[in-house]
Amino acid sequence: VLRILPFENDSGYMRILIVGFWSGVFAGRVEQWYSVHRCPLCQVVLARIQAEHAVGGGRSEREVLASTKKVCKRHVLEGVKDLVDGAIHWPTFVYDCEQVVDGFGADMLDALSTDEDLAHFCKEELGCKKKELKDQKKFKGVAHPEL
Repeated sequence: VLRILPFENDSGYMRILIVGFWSGVFAGRVEQWYSVHRCPLCQVVLARIQAEHAVGGGRSEREVLASTKKVCKRHVLEGVKDLVDGAIHWPTFVYDCEQVVDGFGADMLDALSTDEDLAHFCKEELGCKKKELKDQKKFKGVAHPEL
């Protein structure tokens, strides 16, 4: 949500303050989201979580999520063709990816363990619109467990 708030300072000049944020309540906690790339990042993390879950091996949730965060490395995200349109500030993009893992990774694992269909997870949990979502085939490379 972007809001433009005009105001006048002491010298009589008109200034514009632009305020933008996205916020929501997830699992009883309030989170603020600043990335416009949350939907493709959700898809990347979801592809990796599904691959990690398929490997299994009796690992704990913490171990699976730590391994999932490997997908948030810059060189891995750069390898996903057409992940986002436009310029990317990489430190913020990597941070946002890690926030998706921290904020939604456990929910993704819970949904997988109960055999839920995750085709619409990003749409339902993050409110992604169809035009924001990418073709899931683009994320095959990030799904490989040996990153």
